[in-house]
Amino acid sequence: MTELFRCAGDILFDNSQPIPGLITDVLLKQHSETSNFLQYMKPLSKNHSYFFAHIRSMSPHSKITIGIAGPDIDNDAHPGHWNNSVGYHSDTGKCYTSHKCSANTRGEKFGIGDMFGVLVTHFGKEMSTVVFIKNGVPVATRYLFEHDHSRFLPTICLEYGPIDIGIMWLDASVRIPRFTETNMLYWIKGRGVQYDVDKNVFHYNKKEALVTVQSPKSLSKDFSYYEVILHDTSEIEESAVVGMGSCSPIHPTPTCLLLRDFFSWKADGKMVQVKPGMRVGLGVHYNPKELDKPDFDDKDTQLVLCVVTINSDIAAMRMLLQPPGGFYPLVILCRNASIARVDVESLRQVTVDAAVKALLDKSYWEQYDNAMNIILSDLKERELSLSLFRKSKCLVVKVSSAICQVCLPAKHKKIHVIQLQHPLTQERPYFFIEIKKLNEESVISFGVADSNFPLDKHVGKIKPSTGWYSKEGKFYQNLLLSGNTHGERFGEGDTVGLEMRSFHTKAAAVVFIKNNTPVGTQYVILPRAEEFFPTIAICGNGYDVELNVTWQTHTGSGPNFNVSDLEFWCRPSHSWIDEDNNIVICKDHLDLSVIQCPYSFSSGFNHFEIRLLDKVGEDSKVLPPIIGLTGPGILEKEKNQTSQLRLDVLRIWAPFQKTTYANDFPAKAVNIGDQIGWGMHIPQSEMNKMEPLVICYLTINQDIVITRVMYEPLGGFHPIVFLPPEVNRVQFVLSNLYRIETAFTVPIEEKLLEEARQIEKMEQDWVQKGNELDNLNLDPQELIKPFIYNKNGNEAAENLRFANIAVKAKVLDSVKTKYRDAKESAACAVL
Repeated sequence: MTELFRCAGDILFDNSQPIPGLITDVLLKQHSETSNFLQYMKPLSKNHSYFFAHIRSMSPHSKITIGIAGPDIDNDAHPGHWNNSVGYHSDTGKCYTSHKCSANTRGEKFGIGDMFGVLVTHFGKEMSTVVFIKNGVPVATRYLFEHDHSRFLPTICLEYGPIDIGIMWLDASVRIPRFTETNMLYWIKGRGVQYDVDKNVFHYNKKEALVTVQSPKSLSKDFSYYEVILHDTSEIEESAVVGMGSCSPIHPTPTCLLLRDFFSWKADGKMVQVKPGMRVGLGVHYNPKELDKPDFDDKDTQLVLCVVTINSDIAAMRMLLQPPGGFYPLVILCRNASIARVDVESLRQVTVDAAVKALLDKSYWEQYDNAMNIILSDLKERELSLSLFRKSKCLVVKVSSAICQVCLPAKHKKIHVIQLQHPLTQERPYFFIEIKKLNEESVISFGVADSNFPLDKHVGKIKPSTGWYSKEGKFYQNLLLSGNTHGERFGEGDTVGLEMRSFHTKAAAVVFIKNNTPVGTQYVILPRAEEFFPTIAICGNGYDVELNVTWQTHTGSGPNFNVSDLEFWCRPSHSWIDEDNNIVICKDHLDLSVIQCPYSFSSGFNHFEIRLLDKVGEDSKVLPPIIGLTGPGILEKEKNQTSQLRLDVLRIWAPFQKTTYANDFPAKAVNIGDQIGWGMHIPQSEMNKMEPLVICYLTINQDIVITRVMYEPLGGFHPIVFLPPEVNRVQFVLSNLYRIETAFTVPIEEKLLEEARQIEKMEQDWVQKGNELDNLNLDPQELIKPFIYNKNGNEAAENLRFANIAVKAKVLDSVKTKYRDAKESAACAVL
């Protein structure tokens, strides 16, 4: 290794000084499976903004990651999976920036014979724009969230050799790829989208609900307007979406109402109707006083007037802040509007004549003062001073308009705490930490505590507080290990955060997040909701610790997780996903592995299912996957509060064994291929109550077979799946996450509720007599009711048979899930 390169692993390469036109040979040895790292120590710049790799050979299982990272990235890390880096994976075609993958452009795989390059198209003050190029054609755009351009180092990772590539580093690349927005072949197309050269239209196969087509270049002074000619519309005269988006989602989410990732227009067929052949245009109008100045930069963040036209007539105008790098034109096709033509040549400016320019100039200044007031008001709301913090004197804190730097010098031992005296609220529920420097011997914890929290303790390890601990990766609540999921360690290069999802008088539910992925949920129980203060504890153990903290005052919202995407479920760190089949696969494990949805059931999400894949054998002691519903965590129960209507976890084990019932009819509870699910229904009489009684129901192949009435826990019911030892995979069915249950008529609802209330009254009477509720001899199976009604509310013999099979299957009431710290969940009987 020379000063020009940083290398780790089994990579063989030519370490001589690159010269124009020189291709550097890079090889990965056969049988080398771990991540192998190579970084060129000369940064990309405006004069040398591009490098690429020619993939000569690789094995079927090889993986190449190519991107940009700083010199502090770990040898075993991938660019894109490290703070302030960006990287692209050959095996999946996914592109990550600071751990985030979501964007308007999704990318595509690359392999043998391909030329794959990275080009910085805009060097910004806070963030820059990058385009990834495959065989001369752009395939994805992303932000690089690094303000220091000297850290723009070309970086590659190789795994599973043998791999043979040729790299032309930045100072060897004599030609930067040239692509233009006028050539539709260079537009970045979503999956299933094709460009018909003869007809000059984009169209797609309608397999996905929505697909995006994006320009490779952003709007500019010379290209500030484009039009879309609509070719097909639905019967309700709905159109494709015509919009402008940022390079990728802005990080952190802007708090200012004028700064947005996306601006779009669409005819919904109601307020606005369209016909085939109609032209919808979108463009920006820059500040008239700045436009002609020699130093005007059309890529900077600035106020622009966004203009919508229909058949070249102005239909709408709105003032927005242009994101760094500019707005990228895009079109979103849907099944009702799957064909469109983009015209970027007929009119490239909104201001086609003096009258239109005068109108736009006038509109710009009419909206300018109000826009500036919004910007200044946002800056004032985000303003933080050191007086707003409770902190240890040893912590060095620097506050800017963007982030808060928190440092603990190595000379200071023990634990040191910083707490912002602004509570987390429904409007500002999220804060996060970017870990810049954290030695393996150092520890941080973060979470929520009140104003009485001591400045020398870890969060969660003292009452009352809830926190996540870096070195162990465990969640702590009020001194105790807690939570359904096992947590995950975090360290240097990671971004970790916390978002509150529900608020009650003295309790809240929170989601802990690592690198844009949920890791676990937990309760926060404090005496006063107005003191849900974000809190961080640091112990350097003789090493410097540096954090960049974005408090809730400086970010608009937390990540928005799609429950139909298993990437965004809490799952073990040793698991991976078969995306084509929605299967979560875990390595061999000795304890229960847990997969939990980060969100609870809601008005648009009230059901989930798994499909049984593996037969464990009728006489086997190995359990199949156990599905259930759970609260965000485990609430400490006071004496005589362990009601059968207030449980932490409701779970089902679906047995394969044969059972015999009336008339000697043999049947199996379930078979391989069957779908088992849980749903939740809120009775009409319980709507809008703070703590409603809800009907939880089990489905087998979409049919309701049993019900269980319970109080909905604080934070709601979260879908959860337990994988016992020797069970390594589970398939989710994500096409039926919302059910409209016509079978639950009002009389049926009230009958089930009345039966539950009788149990509750029995418990209350028992306690009033001076008895302990735990000593009440009550069979929890009494609350599990066979559902014998069809969709019309009538009794159905077939439903009764399935219900009996489910209820009378082997009951494992004596087997309760062992949680960490030797605690047990107060769960109902396992079927």
